[in-house]
Amino acid sequence: MKIGTSTAIIISLTAVIASIIGYDALVTYRDIKENKKIIGNLNKTREEMEKEIKETRIKIRKIQTDPRAAEAILRQKFQMLKKDQFIVND
Repeated sequence: MKIGTSTAIIISLTAVIASIIGYDALVTYRDIKENKKIIGNLNKTREEMEKEIKETRIKIRKIQTDPRAAEAILRQKFQMLKKDQFIVND
């Protein structure tokens, strides 16, 4: 059975197009997989930031309501006071 020139060209073009589509599908799949990892990392970072914001708000409320909390935070976090030093509130 003989294959005509036009049939061979059509088969070749079909093979090239199929190869391009296959390559594009593989690249797209790889990019989606990478983007899912990035989105996961962003969500994790966002959750950590929200937790830090919540903790900071709690500390702010404590400082506003309890003067001893300010002393403890200065001592622990910023090491501005020694353990034998105190803040005197007038």
